[in-house]
Amino acid sequence: GIGFVRGVLLCRWLEPSELGQWDMALGFLELAAPVAVLGIPGSFGRYVQRYLLSGQFRSFLRQTMVVTALLASASIAVLVLQAGTVSDWLFGTRDKSGTVLLLAGGLGLLVAYYFQNTVLTGLLQNRVSYRLELIQSLTFTGLALLLVGLTDSGACGVIIAYAAACGVALLAGLVCFRESHQPLDHVPLSARSLWPTLLPFALWVWGTNWLANLFELTDRYMLVHFSGLASDEALGLVGNYHSARIVPLLLVSVTASLGTILTPYLSRDWEAGHREAVSLK
Repeated sequence: GIGFVRGVLLCRWLEPSELGQWDMALGFLELAAPVAVLGIPGSFGRYVQRYLLSGQFRSFLRQTMVVTALLASASIAVLVLQAGTVSDWLFGTRDKSGTVLLLAGGLGLLVAYYFQNTVLTGLLQNRVSYRLELIQSLTFTGLALLLVGLTDSGACGVIIAYAAACGVALLAGLVCFRESHQPLDHVPLSARSLWPTLLPFALWVWGTNWLANLFELTDRYMLVHFSGLASDEALGLVGNYHSARIVPLLLVSVTASLGTILTPYLSRDWEAGHREAVSLK
C-alpha cells in the first residue's frame, strides 16, 4: 500500500523522462542484484533449514556471505569502470554516467539487504523480514518524496533515496540478527561438501531471475533503443508506461510474496522426511 501511494505521487511529481529514467534504473537493479551473485541468496529458502537442522548453519552462512560479497564487489567494479557503456545500454545515451555510479552504490546496498532478507526468510523469521521491508518502504517513501518535492534532484534523488532506504533496513536487520540466538556448529561443513549441493539449485534460480527480470525490462529497453526517438523522448514513453503498470504490479507483488513465504516451510518438512505433507501443501 505504501509503495502504491509512493508510485502514484512520483508519477505526478516527476517529469515523464525523469520517471522513465527511474523506471529503467529500478529495473536494472532488480535484474542485477540476484544475477550478480549467481542466485546464491535465492537458494536460501531451500537450504537454510537443511544446514540449520544438521548443525552447520554458521559455516554455511559464512561461506555464502564471503562468496556473495566477492561477486557483488566485482559487479560494482564493472559498473564503475564501464559507466558510459552501461548508461548507453540503459538510457540510450552516454551522458548519464553519474546516474550509473549512483546505481553502483545502490547495487551494493541492495545485494546486502537482499542477502539478509533471504537468510531471515530461510530461518522462518517472516515477521522480522516483513518489518524490515516496512522500514525500507517507509524510509524510501519519505526520502524520495522529500528529495523530489523539495529539490530538483529528479530520478537521481529517487535512486539515492532507494539506496539509503536499503541501508537503513540493512542496519535494522543486523540488530535483529545479532539478538537472535543461532546454535553453534557441531558438525564441520567443508566447501567441497557445500558448493556441489548449493550451486546447481542456485544456478537454476539464477537462470529464472535472468528470464523473469529480462522479460520485465525488455519492453522498456525496446522503447529506449528502437522507438527512433531521442533519449529524453524515449524515456518519457517509458515513464508513461511505468504509470500504466502501477495497479497491475500491486497484484503481482502479493502473489510473489506468498511464494517466498511458503518455500522455507516446505523445505523444513521435506528435510524432516514429511514428503507427503509437502505434496499436500
